[in-house]
Amino acid sequence: ILLSTFFKEVTALISERLKVLLNELKISQRQFAHKINLDPGYFSKILHGKVTPPQRILLLIENVFHVSKQWLEEGKGNIFKYCLLR
Repeated sequence: ILLSTFFKEVTALISERLKVLLNELKISQRQFAHKINLDPGYFSKILHGKVTPPQRILLLIENVFHVSKQWLEEGKGNIFKYCLLR
């Protein structure tokens, strides 16, 4: 039961960070899903915390959108791997 609760909490936290990421990128769920070759319906389930995203999808998100693994998985640090100074 504790492990199940842990995974639900992790899933909820990742889905919240994905919502932040969509907002930062200023793209729709559908556009985001298409960029990582993911079914938009399945991505919607991830975004609403109904499905825990597998590591391969997290890796795709990190690579395609240059997202920091630490931020995506733990919520620490900058959202993006590379931050350009203006």
